Amino acid sequence: MILLRFPTFWESATRSCSLLLYLLVSSQSVTRPTKPRTILLMPISPTTWLEQSSNDLIADIPQRLKQVDQAIAAWMGRWSVPILRVALGVVFIWFGALKIFEVSPVVDLVAATVYIVPPEVFVPVLGVWEVLIGLSMLYRPFIRVGIFLLFLQMPGTFLPLVLLPDVTFITFPYALTVEGQYIIKNLVIIGAALVVGSTVQGEQPEE
Repeated sequence: MILLRFPTFWESATRSCSLLLYLLVSSQSVTRPTKPRTILLMPISPTTWLEQSSNDLIADIPQRLKQVDQAIAAWMGRWSVPILRVALGVVFIWFGALKIFEVSPVVDLVAATVYIVPPEVFVPVLGVWEVLIGLSMLYRPFIRVGIFLLFLQMPGTFLPLVLLPDVTFITFPYALTVEGQYIIKNLVIIGAALVVGSTVQGEQPEE
């Protein structure tokens, strides 16, 4: 009977030894708590911090300048033509009113240029003409009318350069008098009128 039961006993003993060995090994392999690791932070001197900050700021300057430039260009693109149109309107109304009330400094110049018409008639008429140009520039539906009147007037404004060179030039053809400079500045007005006229088809109603 003992021999018959020996295999069973042997199997039980083997299992017990294996279990004991497993428990022994497991107890030795348990992770022991480790000491917390201390991280030492090296202090940064104020000089080093300032150098790093200044380097970052310098590196960002091109991008910031580009953003500012884009914002300014966008603002100018939106408002340049309206401001130019209002400026033309104000200048023509102002200068025209001076001629209507005969207090313009160019009355004598106009009278000497268009001598076939009495100045007391021609100068006020010219003033009314200029006021109409200015009002047309300020009122959007009449911009085409204002530009048409302006370009009818402009050739006449250059007549003193041909008819009165002694008045408009100190040394012909490059040294201008005050009167000559007053006339040449009309080139800027012509350019501004061309810019305003180029936007007539594409303008949208104001909000």
